[in-house]
Amino acid sequence: MFLYIIRHGEPDYKTDTLTKLGMKQAKLLSLRFKLITFDKIFSSPLGRAKQTAMPTCVKQKKEFEVLPWLSEDLAYKAMSKEIDGKTDWWFSVQNTKIRISSEAKSYETMHSQLYYDSVTSDFDKFLAGLGYEKHYSGSYQIKEDKYDRVALFCHDGVSRILLSHALRIPFHIFCASFSVPHTGVTVLEYARNEDRLTAPRCLIFSDLSHLYQAKLKNVYNNVLNI
Repeated sequence: MFLYIIRHGEPDYKTDTLTKLGMKQAKLLSLRFKLITFDKIFSSPLGRAKQTAMPTCVKQKKEFEVLPWLSEDLAYKAMSKEIDGKTDWWFSVQNTKIRISSEAKSYETMHSQLYYDSVTSDFDKFLAGLGYEKHYSGSYQIKEDKYDRVALFCHDGVSRILLSHALRIPFHIFCASFSVPHTGVTVLEYARNEDRLTAPRCLIFSDLSHLYQAKLKNVYNNVLNI
């Protein structure tokens, strides 16, 4: 199974919608997936994620299913911090300290750790619903093999939680070392091994080739007419 984790397009956070540029990015995503058929499409409950998913759903004649635990609002409340009058993700305002400190914490507070554990637990339950049950070894046992490609349209902070968990990279290290841009596409492969045990491998991370290809073909500014 290939799991696509996709961040939403450029947003207007005040209205929880996509900007005009964000809508272009979402349409370009749908063109990128023109030759890919998703068995299932899921979205965060927030407007910017659903609007990003919609062009792909329309082209593939599928409806997305909302997963409440993908909400960025909940993640931001749990993982934001004010430093010198600026409120942002704690891993953003402390990015340099995370990189240079041997005592950097994986989570800023107990609340943020509990939230991380809650989301990763929901993620494992989600995978179990797709037929991939968490094994005591940390890998996944393939109980059912019914889906080839599944898409999750979500957010920056939530993506970092899911990917650090899936790839077993400490959360603070992942946040300090990896960037998740708007409409970045990450692909995890859960290989169909003979022993029916699998662990995700990252094949593509935060790829933006759909935007660059559009610029090369001179369609980026005209995509709204497609």
